[in-house]
Amino acid sequence: MIIGHTDRTGAEATNSLLSQSRADAVASELEREGIDRKFLQTKGVGPSQPAAPGDTDQGRMLNRRVSFSVVVSK
Repeated sequence: MIIGHTDRTGAEATNSLLSQSRADAVASELEREGIDRKFLQTKGVGPSQPAAPGDTDQGRMLNRRVSFSVVVSK
């Protein structure tokens, strides 16, 4: 699972689209590097899972990211 994040600056709808675009861009690059797309899921969560407080430039920067989660299915 590739999860795109944003800071809380801007409209919620815009952040939702941006976070999904970030996750999709990473998935596309991994696919270009040879990872089968069927193993890659993407999700945009906007600013809902901050990594840092968003009241400073540095905190906002840390919140604009992509994270990975390994999902094992049986």
